[in-house]
Amino acid sequence: MKISAIRGIVDRMKKPIISISLVVWNGKQYLSKCLDSIANQQFQDFELLILDNGSTDGTREFLEQLNAEKYHIRTIEYLPKNIGFAAGHNSLFRQAQGEFVFCLNQDVELGDNYISGIVEFCKKNPRAGSAAGILLRSQNGEKVIDSAGLEIFLNRRVTEIGAGENEDLDKKESVEVFGVSAAAAVYRLAALRDVAKNTNGRESFFDEDFFSYKEDIDLAWRLRHRGFRSYILPVFSMHIRSAKAEGDSQLITVFGRAKKSALANFHSQKNHLFVLVKNDSLTNLGLDADHILWYELRKFIYVILFEWRTIPAYFVFMAKLPKMLKKRKEIMAKSVISAKEARKWFK
Repeated sequence: MKISAIRGIVDRMKKPIISISLVVWNGKQYLSKCLDSIANQQFQDFELLILDNGSTDGTREFLEQLNAEKYHIRTIEYLPKNIGFAAGHNSLFRQAQGEFVFCLNQDVELGDNYISGIVEFCKKNPRAGSAAGILLRSQNGEKVIDSAGLEIFLNRRVTEIGAGENEDLDKKESVEVFGVSAAAAVYRLAALRDVAKNTNGRESFFDEDFFSYKEDIDLAWRLRHRGFRSYILPVFSMHIRSAKAEGDSQLITVFGRAKKSALANFHSQKNHLFVLVKNDSLTNLGLDADHILWYELRKFIYVILFEWRTIPAYFVFMAKLPKMLKKRKEIMAKSVISAKEARKWFK
């Protein structure tokens, strides 16, 4: 059951340029910095939509005390249980009134020009379906990159560009990337609606079968299929928690898996397979079959030996394979890019 607790700016005559979608879950320790960075943005033509995903750490009580006017809050909704990242943001995206939708994690603190820089760029670039700034984190007391976009390899492993590096901290130019991390991503609402799955009038932008993890990769693929582009811009945000992103080393990936929860690895593995089935062309799968199969075999052996709690992910994947193939058929029927055009993103 969904309970609406605040309706702050519902009746404003002028619709905002951007709607901020903030899904929170047990995030009380992060929210003060996140919300204050929203309130302090140079760009103020926004609305804030918040959904609490069944928090039990006092987050609800914290949210109930917020000043709706200060944070431009239009709605706060409270759910009795966690429905997942995908379904949570989809619920807020459907309510968005802005031209753009900003998907934001609770543990991200924005630079004061973050929204203004992205909105200005997207206004000038109508084929930009998504854009984000450079997400930073703290490592040994220094700022390093957490994500400067998503990159995809021949074996279809997807990693965060620049993770752990600091060379691009003075970056001045925008750059096109395969996709952007949904931790602090701005999407053009028209682009989201173009790629959304519409079931009985109910739009799903992120795939809710994913629940959490890698739904941003799937969305990046779907936006590419429809000819939309993704960009990283020279504006910055900061992971309040020092999240360790995956780099481009496969050894780093293995160590990263060992540090994740069993639930995270479960969803990550099944969703990785969902992404491939839904979005990759048969031509490119055939061309890179050796890379893909070798990567998947090594990962499967690792799971069998060291990560047995991930094994059910393969059974869930097989059970939902017919559903994913149906989604694939719909995606490919609408795709405007060739296998060759998609291939330029594989490193």
